[in-house]
Amino acid sequence: LKRTVDESERIQRAYSHYFDLSIVNDNLDGAYRSLRRALDRLNTDHQWVPVSWVF
Repeated sequence: LKRTVDESERIQRAYSHYFDLSIVNDNLDGAYRSLRRALDRLNTDHQWVPVSWVF
């Protein structure tokens, strides 16, 4: 278990800046609500990408 926790922390330190949201799946209802809220925000919030990605 300790090795799993250590590896999880290492991955989070190395890659967390690539993600806007982390959902911890320790409670199915809470995780679902977090995912649903994030999906709803994708429909309403403005998104952007660098112009070099488009052209």
